[in-house]
Amino acid sequence: MGAVPTITLTHCDDASFFLASDPFVMNERPFGTSVPVCPLSGTSDISLLARIPTADIARLYQEFFALDITALFEGVEEIGMWRSAVSDLIF
Repeated sequence: MGAVPTITLTHCDDASFFLASDPFVMNERPFGTSVPVCPLSGTSDISLLARIPTADIARLYQEFFALDITALFEGVEEIGMWRSAVSDLIF
């Protein structure tokens, strides 16, 4: 298996886009992109490790568990897998 490409978020002039009172809340950034904060540390110093297509997740659930979970992903095409630089948590 090859290395997973990493995308590191860079500095934003207006840090308010990254602040959250609840670490489980995704905050809106300019241009409509959402950036999560680490649920453990609450930091936005995170790196995107991978983008996982929800169709792949649904297909695997169907194959392994005979469950159709496609309705759970309505309107969501992919899920990001992120790593916190502060806590090293992958979420």
